[in-house]
Amino acid sequence: MAEKAERRRVLVVDDEPDLQTLIGQVLWDAGHEVEFAADGTTALQRAELGGLDLVVLDLILPDLDGHVVLSRMRQRPDAAPVLVVSGRADYGSCARALREGAQGYVVKPFAVRDLLAACQGILFDQKLFSADRRRSPRRSLTAGVRVLGLDGEPLTLGELVDLSGTGAQVKLGAPLQPRAGVRLEVAGDDGAAFDVESRIAWRGLAPRGFAHGLGFVNLTPAHEDRLRQFLEPPA
Repeated sequence: MAEKAERRRVLVVDDEPDLQTLIGQVLWDAGHEVEFAADGTTALQRAELGGLDLVVLDLILPDLDGHVVLSRMRQRPDAAPVLVVSGRADYGSCARALREGAQGYVVKPFAVRDLLAACQGILFDQKLFSADRRRSPRRSLTAGVRVLGLDGEPLTLGELVDLSGTGAQVKLGAPLQPRAGVRLEVAGDDGAAFDVESRIAWRGLAPRGFAHGLGFVNLTPAHEDRLRQFLEPPA
């Protein structure tokens, strides 16, 4: 169980009582305080009171569309991060939720360990999900990538979608666990690979693969110089 100093307050927004109970039990067992809302109106009223560390939000609610709830929550200056848990498994729903400010997207039915990993990742690795990181300049790029474990073991191949000075979005052939530490290798136009330690910030679905958001960690001056080369617009 989490230490008392690490307890967080989580609002679970879902109209299915059984799912409320499951998610609530998982978070309670991890040491967190859990509240529930069965509709979007109640969720927004609770958000107005503040004091939340995370909102776990279903997109299909009986009164308001989940995207509307997400958008209104993210407009608040003290907005809590939002993890979407939805039966909508299409890439468009996932991409829209992330554009609207969700910090992660978990598809129903889910493995309990995946849900908990996503929640814990958002609660305890806020630097990977901050608004400043999301607003940092990005460049859409197409390049091959290879992902390795921190021990150098090859994990999967894929392609780069976009890149910023603090992270990347990639499409991979296999799903990786949120919060996992990895090494990302990006093939440069000059044939030299860019290799950087990263943390999996979120995971979603993509056509013929899995979308992942990565936050870079332990950047060195050499990494930053190489990133600038990637991010400079072509002459």
